[in-house]
Amino acid sequence: MSKQAIILAGLLGVGMVASYMSWTSEDPTEETEGVVVIDTKPEQIDGISWTSEKMDVELSRRSDTVGDYIWVKTVERIEKEVPLELTVDLEAPELPEGEAPPEPETRTEITTIVREFKAGDTAQELIESFAPLMASRSLDVSSDKYGDFGLDAPEATLLVTRSGKEPRELKIGGEAYGTRDRYALDADKATVVLLDSDLLRPLKFAISRLPDRDLLTVETPALSQVQVSSPTREVVTLTQLNAADPQKATWGYPDETEGDESAAAWMNKALSLKAKAYVQAEEMPTGTTTELTLVYTDEDGLQHQVEVIQGQGPNGETQWYGRSTNTRELVTLHAAQASELVADLDALP
Repeated sequence: MSKQAIILAGLLGVGMVASYMSWTSEDPTEETEGVVVIDTKPEQIDGISWTSEKMDVELSRRSDTVGDYIWVKTVERIEKEVPLELTVDLEAPELPEGEAPPEPETRTEITTIVREFKAGDTAQELIESFAPLMASRSLDVSSDKYGDFGLDAPEATLLVTRSGKEPRELKIGGEAYGTRDRYALDADKATVVLLDSDLLRPLKFAISRLPDRDLLTVETPALSQVQVSSPTREVVTLTQLNAADPQKATWGYPDETEGDESAAAWMNKALSLKAKAYVQAEEMPTGTTTELTLVYTDEDGLQHQVEVIQGQGPNGETQWYGRSTNTRELVTLHAAQASELVADLDALP
């Protein structure tokens, strides 16, 4: 074999090895796809806001003695066509027989509804999906072509605030044909990018997707006992047996080695309680009575309280409410669940 052939064979071998190493590489930077729009970490994001014609959404961080959490404020604007005030024209001629009267004139009335609530895990997942905020691609678009992408009159404005850095603003335009992903204008860089619509959906539908409806966030296997109290009876303590075994886990009474079917059935109902909605300032009940208090203790010795409350709603109707260590604020409960749980207290000794 000639010297030249040996050299070429060697170079080919090196190339094949390099190609194989590249193909099998586990370097995470090589698996990253798309374009970085906002380079940040989850803990650096202080807030996210979404502003549109029909809905404003604001996520912000809060902290108390229990821990850190995310608070949400939404402002919804609902348009409704209402008839103008009718005036009777006594001198107007009668309509010919069979002719319908003209449609009444209307005006647009806008009702503004403000809601505030603690966010659940979806909000934290949203923040993590923004860190970093990635676009599938960047497009070279001149400003005179923004209208082709719905960016001359954007549907919404997305604002991300970060610790120690300037806020970043994106104008959200139209949908990309065939994907439903959204075009966005990065104002700082004057570039158009394509964002996955799944990133924005929790903001567009914040009222239904972001509230934390869990009264208790501790997983059931991590609970060791619960103290149950009400105004009409002494405190009852229930303990969980075989918590680590889903097939054998049950509830009973202290110092007993076997579970109690009635206690277990009652606890299943208690652990199924969910918040329906967060009570707003103008919806605060009157004549409230705490019908039931549950103080859960987890395997680490931490306590978590849940209250079941009955009261009169804004219109004088009987309502069931709740408050817990997790929700922080007053929430409404599903009446059937709450009333049945209180009524079934007689199943406990």
